[in-house]
Order: sequence, then structure tokens, then C-alpha cells
Amino acid sequence: MAGGTAKLKREHYITHLFGRQTGEEFAKFFDDTLRDIAITNNDIFSVKTGSGARITLFDELSQFISDSSQRDNFCRAIVNKLVNFSFEQIFEQKFNLILNNLVHSIPNTGLSYKNFKCIQNRIKLLTAPADRRSPSTSSG
Repeated sequence: MAGGTAKLKREHYITHLFGRQTGEEFAKFFDDTLRDIAITNNDIFSVKTGSGARITLFDELSQFISDSSQRDNFCRAIVNKLVNFSFEQIFEQKFNLILNNLVHSIPNTGLSYKNFKCIQNRIKLLTAPADRRSPSTSSG
């Protein structure tokens, strides 16, 4: 595998998340999985500040949902959309259009436009070539 290729454990796979979505505190499990992916791939999915400190780019997504009672549903909706999603489309279409359609197809989540833009900027930063990543890009 190339040096810039992410390493995933079996429990990081969307199919694994899909199988666990009926459990209690799914949003926490989902966020913990994102955090573990970030830690496992810290050299790939982080940027350095001017002083050399690393900024991890995978955050807890559920924190962006204002109504805490909807966090599990939001994370379940993401997993349910992604489990059948063809990631090949990302390379054939504009990524922003796909992300916009994906996030806005998840109803009643309480996701504000500002938080949507923050999530969008984080994902855009993750998909940028390593030499074009900048911590300033990740601000919402």
C-alpha cells in the first residue's frame, strides 16, 4: 500500500457500523470509530501547525447536532446512506455536490448550515492532496 493510504481495522468498516447501529449510544460508538480511524492514521489525516503540533481532522460528528436526543438518529442516517453508497462517484462527480446531497438527504437532524459547512470543510481537507492541506482550511 502507498504511504498515503489509510489503514482501516475491520471495526472501522461501514458495514460493521451498520450492524451495530441498533445498539445504545450509537452516536458515541460512531464518534469513537471516527476518532480511532484518526488516531490509527494520524500521519495521514492530520496537519501540523506552525509549531509542529498535530491537528486531528476527524472530529466527533454528532457534536454538531444541537438536539442531543437526535444524535443517534443522525449517525444512523449517515451510516444507512453510506452503506449502499458508491464511492466511485466521488471520482466521477464533484465531491461537494455528492456531500451536499448526502448530508441534506438526512432529515430532521438539527444540523445548522454553519455546522454543515464545518463538516464539509473537514471532509474537503481530508480529500485534498497532502501538500495542499492547511489547518486554516478546516475552520467553519
